[in-house]
Amino acid sequence: MEDSRNRLGDSPTAPPASSANAQLSTSVPPGWPNVPGLVFGFGRRGDAAPEGAVQVRQVHGADVVDADDPSLTFATSANRSAQPVDFSLAVAADAISVGRPGVFGAVRTADCVPVLMFATTITGEPRWAAAVHAGWRGTIAGVVDAAVAHAFAHGRAAGPSIEPGDIFAALGPSIGPCCYEVSAEVAAGFRDAGYPAGEPTGAKPRLDLRRINRFRLLACGLTPEKISLVGPCTRCHPDLYHSYRRDPRDPGRQLSWIGWEDRSVDTDLRGSR
Repeated sequence: MEDSRNRLGDSPTAPPASSANAQLSTSVPPGWPNVPGLVFGFGRRGDAAPEGAVQVRQVHGADVVDADDPSLTFATSANRSAQPVDFSLAVAADAISVGRPGVFGAVRTADCVPVLMFATTITGEPRWAAAVHAGWRGTIAGVVDAAVAHAFAHGRAAGPSIEPGDIFAALGPSIGPCCYEVSAEVAAGFRDAGYPAGEPTGAKPRLDLRRINRFRLLACGLTPEKISLVGPCTRCHPDLYHSYRRDPRDPGRQLSWIGWEDRSVDTDLRGSR
């Protein structure tokens, strides 16, 4: 298993420029393991998030919540597994913002796009991170745009602003345009909104959700070299990933998580992907 925990003591320099093309051989964004204190992972079947990572009741929308908000109820997994977790009382949202070391946000996907984001100070210290769940409804609603706006608001409240150009983003394993057929109505909605929707190669049009979310992040002001597309199509890899499109009866989901290590305590937060 690949180690997605930062190696403390590595240079605090930013990740190097990465291709916009999907890195199909790995689900580790280039350079991210070198960011001091950053803990992240795009999980596969059975992979676990850090102990106590907070989760929300995902509703395919564009709401972002702050993991540090004491007025909200989150779901957590005490045994570090993807299931079972009781989401009945958890706050409804599709993105979790994290700003305090030792707190981690996690989202669940089985074909939708997991998006992880972070920003550091100019000296490489932790500033902000977010875990985002982007299905087609959340994508068209602008959930990644909302996460970028939340980063700006977080920065204004905690110190200097976090500008879009400060943010790194990785779009993880999800269903690809090879497999993601949608109705003509859904495809037309994306085209009407100015986003690409492939012409039918068979009976239905196809979408590339990662590409569309990348376009949205670029439109928000992120720079191309700070956006990574990693991991393969979930539907094409039944040995590695759950896929709702491949098997609607399978309740399994992958976890993707992000946050900052609390270096004041001695813990092992080694990620699995």
